[in-house]
Parts: sequence; structure tokens; C-alpha cells
Amino acid sequence: RTHITPHPHHHAHNTHTPPDTLSPAPTMASNRSSHTVTCRTCRQVLFSKSDIIEHDVQDDKGRTRFKHKQRMASTPKEECTTYFTDQPEWLDGADMGGRLLCPNPQCQARVGTWKWDGMQCSCGHWITPAFGFLKSRVDIPVPVESIIVSPSIQPVQPIRPVQPVRRVVPCPSPSPSPSPSP
Repeated sequence: RTHITPHPHHHAHNTHTPPDTLSPAPTMASNRSSHTVTCRTCRQVLFSKSDIIEHDVQDDKGRTRFKHKQRMASTPKEECTTYFTDQPEWLDGADMGGRLLCPNPQCQARVGTWKWDGMQCSCGHWITPAFGFLKSRVDIPVPVESIIVSPSIQPVQPIRPVQPVRRVVPCPSPSPSPSPSP
């Protein structure tokens, strides 16, 4: 197995930019932007939403071309389960492929896979080279302004608390006390 870890001195090889003007690595504070995609485990910024490579599925042929992927023509079209991007700046792509791990050294969660020779999306489209981030492993924050509240939805009425059932247990009748002997 190949484990890809971020190259600690990625910007050090840049000879065109003085070291004091390099942009800092994304921080936890900067991941609150609605334009970034973050690790679901630690919220580390992975890439920008604008880095996502869109692809169209024009027909259903791509799903049935690769039998080893068990694509069935009879199954309904699925939404893509992966975001594809160009090579992330924090990935050292010296190998031919491997796992995409979160660049946060304390996290290192698997967030996807990559292959220089490409891979097939769940919709059947072939992406080359492929840097695929699983939608189930990353988060895209939704701006509060974009949340639509439907006026047809009635507010939920609070439920009345259920009163405990009180059981009445009869007291045992007092036993007759022995009468004093004369």
C-alpha cells in the first residue's frame, strides 16, 4: 500500500517567490469559507470548490463498459460519489497512485484515492489523471444564506410530557391487637 503524506517543504522549492511572501498553509480559521472543501474528520482545508473538475454523463454507455466494475445498465443513474480535482498542492505525486490522506499530521484520515493513469467515476465517466475525493469523507460548508425555509412547513408542536401512572396500592389492614388479659 502506498501512503501519501504531505511534503513538509513544498514551498521551499519555489525559487521565484521570496520565502517571506509565501502564503501560509490553510488553517482551521480559513476553512470556514463556503468556497473550500474540508476533511470531514478534522476540518482541514483540502481544496477549493473551484478546483472541482465537472464532467457530464451524456449517455449510459460508460456505466456498462467496465464489467469488472459491475456496472449494470438496468440500475438507475447515480449521482457521482467523488469530487475530482487537479493534483492538490500538498500531494507529492511521485508514485503512480495511492490513497489521498488528509494533510493534517494529527488526522491523516483517508479522503480519497489518486491514479496518474485515471479511474472511473461512479457515473461511468473516465477521468485521467484522477485525484478523487470521496464525498462521504469531505465536507462542503453550505452558506446560511442559501438555506431555504419552505413556508408550507408548519412548525413542530411540542409534545406534552407524559405524566407517570400512579398506582394505588392498598395499605394492609392493621391486624387486631391482642386484647389485654384481665
